[in-house]
Amino acid sequence: MRYLFSILIVLIPACRLSLACGPYDRSYTPDEYHTFRICGENMSGDNIKGWRYSWRENPQMDNCRSWAKITSTDIPLKDIQEVVYHWGYDRLEKLHADAVAGKKKNDNAFANWLIREKDTEITSFLLLAKKCEQTREKQCSQWYYPAWGDEENTLLMEIVEKAKEYKGERLFDRYTLQMMRALFSLRQYNECLSIWLSRKNSFHRDVIEEMAKNYAAGACYHIGEIAKAKKMFIETGDIISYVFCINKEGKTYDSYDMLPIIYQRDTNDKRLFQQMQNIIHYDIEWGRPNLEKNLKTLYDFTLNVLDEGKAKNLAGWYYTASYLSDKLCDTVQALEYIRQARELPAGQDLKDAIRVFDIYLKAKSATKYDTDFENYLYDELSWLDQKIVMNLDSVTKSDME
Repeated sequence: MRYLFSILIVLIPACRLSLACGPYDRSYTPDEYHTFRICGENMSGDNIKGWRYSWRENPQMDNCRSWAKITSTDIPLKDIQEVVYHWGYDRLEKLHADAVAGKKKNDNAFANWLIREKDTEITSFLLLAKKCEQTREKQCSQWYYPAWGDEENTLLMEIVEKAKEYKGERLFDRYTLQMMRALFSLRQYNECLSIWLSRKNSFHRDVIEEMAKNYAAGACYHIGEIAKAKKMFIETGDIISYVFCINKEGKTYDSYDMLPIIYQRDTNDKRLFQQMQNIIHYDIEWGRPNLEKNLKTLYDFTLNVLDEGKAKNLAGWYYTASYLSDKLCDTVQALEYIRQARELPAGQDLKDAIRVFDIYLKAKSATKYDTDFENYLYDELSWLDQKIVMNLDSVTKSDME
């Protein structure tokens, strides 16, 4: 009977995610469920956008907040996001015409604000930025064959010249970013870097500066200034590009090597757990080559973080240490680490993940199955059952009825 409960508990960590998929979870085998959960949607590591390229959790929304600062903080960020990122050129062109007239109303709060304020300064910029984005996307097509003087290169040169004409202060950094993007796509790396060096002091300390600095770092790489490029990529938090530079120098760096790089830059960088979870899900849990070596690498890194004591989310690190100890077949040490994790402050999702893993470890290591232990398991599984029911959406509930 004890082994039956152990098998059930191995499946526990996946229940919240698998049940949300309705009947499709039946196609999974037990070894395909993720038992380590520390971040992302449903604590699964999913839907974390752009985390490899920036220390920011969501650079896109940070940009929207930057727009709100120069317009109105009363505007919902989702409305700003819709206009800036999702509206096409034709729709922005109409918005610009409406802003010139200052008459028509719009259901989007950001667009409506621009129309009401007749803010053609911003609508003109949005048109230029969208044109730059669309032209650069065309160049990324597999059917695009570059030729000097072609439509795409001509449009990008026009964007550079138009951006240079802007003499205001309000959008100076944004126009500079578009100029650098266009020059980078034109492979005019020296000019791109020159623009950065002459204008970098005019940037605010925000996401726009970081975007521009990444292009400057890329320009440095292309003109052979690799050391400078690596330094700038580290400063902006673009670890992927940093590792790319190192690999191009003939050194072999992988996902495991990125962990100490991120940690040395910021001991509380959220990408540490994101990277750890990614490695554990797709290397460790899937049993890829060099499993024992990789486990030991992660375990040593985790213990080093705990020994230094600089990290804030200690519950997460003790949880990670417990998981890795168990994978290394040291259940006694895993139990000790999970005990410490349970005693530390953590968000509710992490608390739940820790509790689930604690159930698993205790079931796995129990020396006898008696009434006390059965009552313990019953209480814990009842709690888990309640958590599952609470997190079911209406569609899944109807499918189960």
